Amino acid sequence: MKDFPNTRALAVWLYRVAKSQCLMSRRESKFAPAQKRSLDELMPQQEAAPAAKPWFITPEEIVLRREYHDQLQQAILALPKPYRLVLILRDMEQLETREVAKVMGISEQTTKMRLHRARVFLRNALEKYARSAALPSEEVRG
Repeated sequence: MKDFPNTRALAVWLYRVAKSQCLMSRRESKFAPAQKRSLDELMPQQEAAPAAKPWFITPEEIVLRREYHDQLQQAILALPKPYRLVLILRDMEQLETREVAKVMGISEQTTKMRLHRARVFLRNALEKYARSAALPSEEVRG
């Protein structure tokens, strides 16, 4: 891959091929997945960061982090497909805006608009979750 003159162009081309293949295979029901896969399974594995000392993380923090992660995943899955795809390609796969536009077959301006709307939707969904999670403790104090 290092010998290839433009690796980013190759990556964009590969995404387009993969997207086309997925769309073609989804048209036939025999290729439909039996179950949904987690976004974590689809994310590239990164080198492990130095682990924090386990006694600094309380069981409550572990549960809260997992719950927040689940809410984030639900919010991403609740996005309309065009917004979800742009968000994943841009923020998770870290493609540039023009590359995402090329993969999706849309203009850069449309890509930016969809990305903005996806981020706003996620922010609102997580804000709503945070408010609802804080509500029971407020009622106890009140």
